[in-house]
Amino acid sequence: MKTIFITIFQGVEFRNIVRTDIYKELVKNPDTRLVLFTNSQAKRDYYQKEFSAPNVIYEVVENYRPSRFNSFFWFLKFNLIRTATVDIKRRQALELGGRYFAYIFKLVFNRIFARSFFRKIARWLDRLLIRDRFFSPYFGKYQPSVVLLAHLFGDVETALLREAKRRKIPSVGLINSWDKLTARCMIRLLPDKMLVHNKLIKKDALDYADIKEKDIAVVGIPHFDYYVQTKRSSKEAFYKKYDIRDGERIILYTPVGRTNSQADAKTIAFLDELLSSGELPPQLRLIVRFPPNDDVEIPKRFSSGGGSAFGGKNNIIFQTPGRRFSVKRSTDWDMDAKDFESLADTLHHSSLLIGYSSTMAIDAAVFDKPIINIDFDFPGTRPNHWIYEVAHYRPVLESGAVKLVKNKEELVEWIKKYLEHPEIDKENRKKLVEEQCYKLDGQSGQRVAEFMTKYLHD
Repeated sequence: MKTIFITIFQGVEFRNIVRTDIYKELVKNPDTRLVLFTNSQAKRDYYQKEFSAPNVIYEVVENYRPSRFNSFFWFLKFNLIRTATVDIKRRQALELGGRYFAYIFKLVFNRIFARSFFRKIARWLDRLLIRDRFFSPYFGKYQPSVVLLAHLFGDVETALLREAKRRKIPSVGLINSWDKLTARCMIRLLPDKMLVHNKLIKKDALDYADIKEKDIAVVGIPHFDYYVQTKRSSKEAFYKKYDIRDGERIILYTPVGRTNSQADAKTIAFLDELLSSGELPPQLRLIVRFPPNDDVEIPKRFSSGGGSAFGGKNNIIFQTPGRRFSVKRSTDWDMDAKDFESLADTLHHSSLLIGYSSTMAIDAAVFDKPIINIDFDFPGTRPNHWIYEVAHYRPVLESGAVKLVKNKEELVEWIKKYLEHPEIDKENRKKLVEEQCYKLDGQSGQRVAEFMTKYLHD
């Protein structure tokens, strides 16, 4: 029996692997055993209720402690890549902490050493100096044939990869989000092969991960397969579910979350007032869909609740998808099949999307929905413009698929235009989908599973 080690420490890892055809296809083979590593008993119990099979084993890893040299390599991994996003985060740290010496030191260090040559030296030293054997018992117990890591930037995953390299076990890394390579940090240890969503991320892998082109495979976005493989609820059923009146059109707003913005409550109140003011066409409803992994501040006059409609002249509908394993903003979340259905149906039946820099722009483009991004601030909130300067969002804006509005007047103008002529920017949205999704054919998970199966038996 061949064994595959798979890390699912984060919600995005579980979504992209277990809730896609990657898991479905791999688990079909009774001669393949999947060992899934998670970081809490609660998550293991939750996962096992829905995803269990004779050839699936869950291992809980809760007490990992990095080695004594980790702080040195931690510093290196955050300062040996140079991107627009990393520069922005450095400036934000200065604004919040006021540590000018640290800012100048890291900036100068970055400008001198953030090069492929020095990253290769850092990885060589990492392999040479770190003697982390935390995962050795698991390798001895299961004798894996290949390791699949979906978050190459975390210390625990790095420790597992380190043991795989020590034992010469083949490894595959899945870059599971569009911003990881430019917004997180350097990958301390490189897997043997790397799977990426699209050619843009492939270029990031070449530029910042220093991995050889022959070792990168472009596979598409596995969790987007759901959009292609499943049917949408009827308009009648969707409207009835949320008590939306016949003839009303839906505007979808996706908040940023407390971690990156102070503007959510004021934006929601602003949109509610805008819909009530008469400046927009009549019979519009606002759906506010929360991110699954962050808190959203809402105006005090509303009370939050999953999927319920609340008062206000236009009755805002709040959607709170997902399950949290922590009360704080974290990577410990999950979206189940009903959450995916709700998201797909909401996008399908909405007339347009309003939001800030977010992956939701891609989701909306998949459904050919006009997209408006707000680029103006509200009194008493931190400036938000920086979110449009990050490296991974630049291709989105350059595609022309997203309309960036600078004030209320522009927002009103483009809401009206898109409601009357949703075909505006249609070709640009198509271009965005082609760039970001690689192939929107419902086969991305299948491609990953086929890659893993072939690699397993080579």
